[in-house]
Amino acid sequence: MDALKTKRKSLRTSFTTTANKLKECLAKKEDAKDGDKLRAVKSQLQDKFLRLDEIQNKISSLLLENNETAAEYESDFQAAEDYRDNFLELKSKIETLLNKDFGSFLESPPELDVRQEVCARALLDDGSQRSYIEKNLAAELFLSPSGREIFSQGLFGGGISPASEHKRYMVNVESLNRKYSTPLSLLEQQKICSTLPRIHDRKLLSELSSRGIKLTDVGRDSPPIRVLLGADILGSILTGRIEVLSSGVSAVETLLGWTILGLGKKKEVVNLVTLSLQNMDVPKMWDLEVLGITDPIEKENESLLEEETLTHFKETIRLCEDQRYEVALPWLAGHPALCDKYDAAESRLRTATKRLINENYLEAYDNVFKQWESEELEQLKSQSIEIMKEGAFELRCWASNDSKEDQDKQMVLGLSWDVISDELSCKLPSNIDCTQGKPVTKRVLLSVINSVYDPIGFTAPALLLPKLLMQEAWRGKIGWDEVLPVELEHKYRLWERTMHFMSKCAISRRLFAENYDDFTVHIFTDASAYAYAACAFLRCEFKGQVTVKLMAAKARLAPMKNPQSQDLNCWEQL
Repeated sequence: MDALKTKRKSLRTSFTTTANKLKECLAKKEDAKDGDKLRAVKSQLQDKFLRLDEIQNKISSLLLENNETAAEYESDFQAAEDYRDNFLELKSKIETLLNKDFGSFLESPPELDVRQEVCARALLDDGSQRSYIEKNLAAELFLSPSGREIFSQGLFGGGISPASEHKRYMVNVESLNRKYSTPLSLLEQQKICSTLPRIHDRKLLSELSSRGIKLTDVGRDSPPIRVLLGADILGSILTGRIEVLSSGVSAVETLLGWTILGLGKKKEVVNLVTLSLQNMDVPKMWDLEVLGITDPIEKENESLLEEETLTHFKETIRLCEDQRYEVALPWLAGHPALCDKYDAAESRLRTATKRLINENYLEAYDNVFKQWESEELEQLKSQSIEIMKEGAFELRCWASNDSKEDQDKQMVLGLSWDVISDELSCKLPSNIDCTQGKPVTKRVLLSVINSVYDPIGFTAPALLLPKLLMQEAWRGKIGWDEVLPVELEHKYRLWERTMHFMSKCAISRRLFAENYDDFTVHIFTDASAYAYAACAFLRCEFKGQVTVKLMAAKARLAPMKNPQSQDLNCWEQL
């Protein structure tokens, strides 16, 4: 590993030197017009990048084998991507200058570096879920595999081919006019398909030319198809432009050039391609190889594994209520646990967000996601109304924190909901202001206590004092409209002057954190000669961070018959 990193460091230094030299050429007008010089520097840069990319692939493979270096792999991957982006950017600038005036009746392929570029025929197939490159073509390009995949292929007619291994390559696919280039992930295939003829109908070519359409695949010879672009790529290269010709053939434009769809009028061609055809026993279809799951243990004890697999399917298969068969997944026993990919995913999120900000797409993407949320909420509202109707209940009042609503605060179950901060608070009773400067009676105390609606109980400490004063008034046998004694009224006035702080007391509406690894419920209780109370908190943990939210709280006065009841003076100290 250390030797490879040392070699990579030297190659990166050499690549950076050549890249800076190329940038200097592009900055000078005279050098920018010198095509030979640009081609020479481009060839040097491309050679250094290919060697650097080969070393990088080896280092990445070694890092992936170590489950404890996920963060190191992500950092190494990002650094490699910076070099790749720099190379593709410089290459695009050079090719734009070299092919500025390129164009002809038929787009002919430019001169290619045989070791690094090959002009190949590609087939567009939206029926294929993956894209492929011919094995011989990958060898001609001296490509190094970026990974391997093992899977079965579904064939026409419902057949399934045996599972096989396919190498995966990162290939830069470019249009012949060099106006479009994109890196693609292609899987290796021994042969793409049988021979497909090129377009050589002069009448068809003439009509295409009259419409300004230039084909890239014309002639009487029929070179092999060496690249297949499937549905995973096709959607991103279609421009949406379609021209229907008089012969019934349609010309479809892609970013890689024009392609032809349909049958000609002169003759019919039936092209039958069979990738694989074989009879297979039902137990054979249950083999792990057919499902694309392989492991070195199979080679050591294949017969035992086949028996265990067949037993697993027989024991776990069942018939569901909808008359469909269901079977448990064949998890591989003894497989090492997967490493945590959270840091890598978070890094990719930051990179994607930065790219969206630089390209001024962040707001547009955000609006799309918000629209999805609004649609889901509307659907939830409709479903809730219908469900409640079945029980003769009518849902009428709804509150939303949608930015389209012009209300910063809304009333929910008697509490004030700040839709911006997503917090709940208690509304200050209006009758408290009315008692200022007026006599305080037992009726006034009862009105103030009952005017505060707090189902959660987070204002319980603030409301405890007027309840104690009310209890003391009952103990003194004071009438409903009699003025309280001076001592009790003084305590009430002190409490009244601090009540405006109650409206500033707020708690989070959301109980659970957005993500959590573990949570616990903590309940606290306390009691004295005057009152007793209990409160419950929810404690959530996520990656070492702790959040605590109040769930509920209750407070009650001690019974008046308690012989240990003492004077209320101690409450002034609370």
